[in-house]
Amino acid sequence: MRALLNRLGALFLRKLAFYALVAALGVGTYAVWLFVHEPNDASNHRFARIVDLAGRRDEFQTQHGALVKQLVAFQSELAVQESRAKQADAIILRLHGMESWWDRLIGNRAQQQANTEQITRMKVVKQAATRRDVELRQLIAKATSSLEDADAGLARTRRELAEVQHIQSPVMLYLNEAWHRGANALILLLILCVCARTAGKIILYYGVAPVIVRGRPVRLAKVQEVAASANPIKGSVEVALWPGETLWVKREYFQGSPGEITQGRRLLLNWSIPLTCLACGLAWMVVLRNRFAGGGRQISLAHADNAEVELTMVDVPAGSSIVLRPGFLAGVITPTNQPLVIHRRWPVFLWQVWVMREFRFLEFLGPCRLLVAGHNGVRPERLTAQEGKPVPVRRIEQEIIIGFTPTLDYQPVQAVSFWSYYRGRVPLFNRLLSGTGLCLLQDKPAPRASGWFPRP
Repeated sequence: MRALLNRLGALFLRKLAFYALVAALGVGTYAVWLFVHEPNDASNHRFARIVDLAGRRDEFQTQHGALVKQLVAFQSELAVQESRAKQADAIILRLHGMESWWDRLIGNRAQQQANTEQITRMKVVKQAATRRDVELRQLIAKATSSLEDADAGLARTRRELAEVQHIQSPVMLYLNEAWHRGANALILLLILCVCARTAGKIILYYGVAPVIVRGRPVRLAKVQEVAASANPIKGSVEVALWPGETLWVKREYFQGSPGEITQGRRLLLNWSIPLTCLACGLAWMVVLRNRFAGGGRQISLAHADNAEVELTMVDVPAGSSIVLRPGFLAGVITPTNQPLVIHRRWPVFLWQVWVMREFRFLEFLGPCRLLVAGHNGVRPERLTAQEGKPVPVRRIEQEIIIGFTPTLDYQPVQAVSFWSYYRGRVPLFNRLLSGTGLCLLQDKPAPRASGWFPRP
């Protein structure tokens, strides 16, 4: 419980510091704007402000005096109307007390008629006094509220006038004016930002997300007769390059090769995706070919600068394919006279991809072998259906997904905890893979690289 309170307190202090910084920047920006648009120098501006504040103070004082007189007049009239209503009520009671059944039988008819008319007149007087009483109470309440506003304005103006008279620094003068002019708007804007952020996250989590996750998942292929396989490799990799095979590998992974291997360069891995190749480092790759028929030749591959990056060989036989994020691709091996075939999938008519912001999927078709690099290694997981059991599913963070079999269903899934989502610890949506197939995952997300191109 104490740890939770400490975390909540730390979160509150961070938010408070952030909004205080925003407020300070807002006031400073407004002060600069006032300085730039002020035609006079600081001393003349200070004198003009003093004159303006003194005039506003006098206006508030005049308004205060008028409201006090008006309030006194209303209260005096209210006392008169209350007295008039009481007198009319007393006369009505006295006249009603003079009536009896004996007077109705043998009493003076003229006097009885006069008493009845007097009672009617007193009721009219009482009703008028009561109605005016209600009006005066409303006027008194309004005048009292106006008087309080005038008093608050007078006190605020006097305080601001004293501050301006005391300030000598031009910087503090403009900061003071910017604060007094824009404080209310700035505070209101900050409150709206806090409330809008909270309301927006509540609506997204409890209103929008449950609807989205019930949508149709993305499936890029219905069935594949042959499945791809993956073999994790630790540390430096010795890849066997068989006769006729060609290896395209990134420069930073190439360690060395036998002298019989022909080396070259390739500008882009695949000309159908030039921008992707440039963004993912799949340009100016080292090309190695084994043109000898004397068996396989061993090629040493490892990352030259980062020992935490480990390789995995993904075997994609003919008739199968795998969807891969190209930023994790380190190299490709193709057999004799077999070009690398990459299909671009654009399921843009499924609104699920708009939610996931993944509009294009690259499908690598066999036969080929893919060298996949992952931070702290690549973990292949195979989802296998078992008779009498539900369809296997795997909930995954989007950052650790490297690739998956196109026969798997791929869709967003809502974050488990609203509090974690609200604090920004987790995104609103993770990813859900379901069905039968292979998925490739990192053990943990790699640090975000700086630069123009993020990892696709």
